[in-house]
Amino acid sequence: MCSPLVSKMIETWGGKPVFIAPKEVFQSAERGVVDGINMGVATYSSWKLWGVMPYMVNANLFYGNIIYMMNKEKFDALSAADQKALAEAARESEEWLKPRYEQWINERVGDAVMKGGGAAVSISAKERARLISSVQAEWDKEVDQGCGGDLAEKIRGLYRRHGA
Repeated sequence: MCSPLVSKMIETWGGKPVFIAPKEVFQSAERGVVDGINMGVATYSSWKLWGVMPYMVNANLFYGNIIYMMNKEKFDALSAADQKALAEAARESEEWLKPRYEQWINERVGDAVMKGGGAAVSISAKERARLISSVQAEWDKEVDQGCGGDLAEKIRGLYRRHGA
């Protein structure tokens, strides 16, 4: 399912988002109901979509790893030491998991290309920046509306600090 931000991105780039039940994705692609899909490589690979959509573009716009979430009140109720330990464990887990996850993804892409007879390409950093720039104003409006100005600016600050 597309989020409002992903839908706006698809529309900005000239597409028309179509919402399809997960169990109907393969058939929709096979029958030409959809021209493209926005999903992670893990799902693409496990559903063997390379048979009906053999061309992949890695725009490096999203990082799709496992995300753990916690209720803010529960987090705030933890001691400072437990909050620190939890944050450190999250960083340590990410450092350990990210290269393994990326290697697994690379293997899935290789399988898809080899078995599907298609191709996988990555866009350049310049093209990625251009694509982001083309939707940034819409993303900002959506985030401001969904999060409120103060929280939205904190989120943007995190992206600026971490080079996203």
